[in-house]
Amino acid sequence: TAPTPAGPWTDSGTPAVEPHAPDCCPGDKRWTFDPSIIADDAGQRYIYYGSYFGGISVRKLSADGLTSDPASQTLITIANRYEGAFVLKRAGFYYLFASATDCCRGPLTGYSVFVGRSASPLGPFVDAEGVSLLAGRVGGTTVLSMNGNRWVGPGHNAIVTDLAGQDWILYHAIDRDDPY
Repeated sequence: TAPTPAGPWTDSGTPAVEPHAPDCCPGDKRWTFDPSIIADDAGQRYIYYGSYFGGISVRKLSADGLTSDPASQTLITIANRYEGAFVLKRAGFYYLFASATDCCRGPLTGYSVFVGRSASPLGPFVDAEGVSLLAGRVGGTTVLSMNGNRWVGPGHNAIVTDLAGQDWILYHAIDRDDPY
């Protein structure tokens, strides 16, 4: 925590999401990174976390934001597909943006950003065709992908709104002309 964005920063001593096993693999270590935080209309904050190994989950956060409630954990994407969660609320729906498909193969990457939406911050999140991001034939509407230009593998996004009300999507990509 810090009194300002510039610091000084104080370590809380423990992570907001403790290391734990994924549903698929008891005894293993789930990937618990790439967090995104959002509050519902009542002020309850949620942390979205996880990655390819174990999927993306959501938990309720404590009022101070320093701990999460393991009993509230809800899996919202299938394991071994999505990472880099970013959530925003618009017009009564929560939109989960996540990246998938082979981020790290240089010019051959297929990494892209997909989205699902839900009326609840806990899901279920479904794509434009109504397919759940938990389904065996996993859903996800493509938001950003390669388009034949110099940049391939766009992903791991965030969305910000400027002072004029314009939304911007921020992401990384690989320069096809200098992929490594």
